[in-house]
Amino acid sequence: MLRRYLPPCLILLLAIPMADWLGGEWNWPGPSDARTLYERAQAGDLQSQCEWGWCLLWGVGVEPDPAAAVVWLQRSAERGHRAARWYLGRALVFGDGGAAKNQKEGAQYLRLAAEDGHAEAACDYGWALKFGRGVDKDPDAAFPWFQRSADAGVYNAFTPLGWCYQKGLGVKRDDRTALDWYLRAANHGVTVAQIRAAEFLISGRGGKRDAKRALYWIHRAIDAGSANAKAVLGQWLMMGRVLPRDETAGIRWFREAAAAGDSYAQEGLSIAYRDARGVERDYAQAMEWAERVDAKGDPSGKYLMGWLYEHGLGVETDYARALELYRDAAEKDEARAMNALGRMAEYARGQHEDKVEALGWYLRAAKAGNSVAMINLLRAYWGGWEGAPSAGEAVQWARKAEQGTNTEGPYWLGVLYAHGEGVPESDAEALACFRRAAKQGSARGQNAYAQRLLEGWGVKANPPEAVEWFRKAAAQGHRGAWEELAELYRDGNGVPQDPALATYYARGAAYVRSMPEIEPLNLFDY
Repeated sequence: MLRRYLPPCLILLLAIPMADWLGGEWNWPGPSDARTLYERAQAGDLQSQCEWGWCLLWGVGVEPDPAAAVVWLQRSAERGHRAARWYLGRALVFGDGGAAKNQKEGAQYLRLAAEDGHAEAACDYGWALKFGRGVDKDPDAAFPWFQRSADAGVYNAFTPLGWCYQKGLGVKRDDRTALDWYLRAANHGVTVAQIRAAEFLISGRGGKRDAKRALYWIHRAIDAGSANAKAVLGQWLMMGRVLPRDETAGIRWFREAAAAGDSYAQEGLSIAYRDARGVERDYAQAMEWAERVDAKGDPSGKYLMGWLYEHGLGVETDYARALELYRDAAEKDEARAMNALGRMAEYARGQHEDKVEALGWYLRAAKAGNSVAMINLLRAYWGGWEGAPSAGEAVQWARKAEQGTNTEGPYWLGVLYAHGEGVPESDAEALACFRRAAKQGSARGQNAYAQRLLEGWGVKANPPEAVEWFRKAAAQGHRGAWEELAELYRDGNGVPQDPALATYYARGAAYVRSMPEIEPLNLFDY
């Protein structure tokens, strides 16, 4: 989620001394001395032309006039004034001061200023490259510009630099370094970085898991007025991360953030109404919130609507419509939609079964960071699909999935250890992975851990404890757990023999077998 909150390097120009950017001593001009500045600019003074253009752009001492500001900044920029090139570049690329955009020309000015050593311009040129503003979109090429700016101490470059390290854009992926840059930006009050740092700390990415520090940073961002931070805290409460699960409190945070226009919270409400999480199930509300997200141009909205059409929730099942929505979202880099397209191809929904196409979509989604797609690649490996990942690649995908919030990552890693696929066979490592998955709430992990406790694989046999884990897995609809419980009560293994309960669990297993399997939706699958 965190992939949607990357604004340009917003410099608070009206709150910093102009001397920092223009050189020399600067006093804010009032109406009385604005005339003097104008006369100096008219006389051809390079510095005055830049200063006068800036005053016109922001209405300092004079009425704002963006068009005239561009003319004066251009005069100074064409004569080589570095700061004028930066101001002009920002005005034309980002529309500072209400200036008419000419992004191609603006990007050229930003690059000229950056090449001349202007650190803030280097950051802004990096953003132009990252988003394709006036230049071809090239996130990898943005990295050295962010690095140059950050090395010069421009803290607005710290967050995008952390993002480059997190995603491996222009540099080898390095979560520890990413976290370091996020924390540097967080200490400067950058709320986006505070949220990212909190997410890293709660998941243990880049170092040890630190729930206390994660809460500290998320509350710092909330105190600074970040609606997105409220949405993140709401998700933590919904998932039982950091704090005990409290879906009612999570919904409250979602509503606060959604009222402030946060699309992430609106997405969370759509999912909550769809899955009856903290609210009564209401598919109409789920669709309404998804449509609100879509209305903002956020591809998550189309993805959520596609899900409802695919599964016929509140609407008639319509695979063609679902495919259309998923494709639209995937074209805008929505990784979950890519994974959904893979699922549609795998299960022949709206098209013929095509595991080669499915594998391609799963791989694209996994490379974009979607942990559910990573699990699907592991299934493909285990199922022996043509073109599936190798054993070594399967291990890597399992480890990457575990770095996010997907509880299936450690389960699959345990399976690989149990069978010696891509890693040395080890009952102890398998047990540790299954235990980790079980404690994180994975039904498969709970069932696998219970099996090991029951049979004494890598641990002393403990049938009573195994029964407790089977019950937790069964409560989440795991068919194998229902079947095991039926046998345990039939034979009196770890529990008193009870034919009635044995029959109950056997019937439950049959019911679960008859139910269609719907993949769970995790708001924070990254």
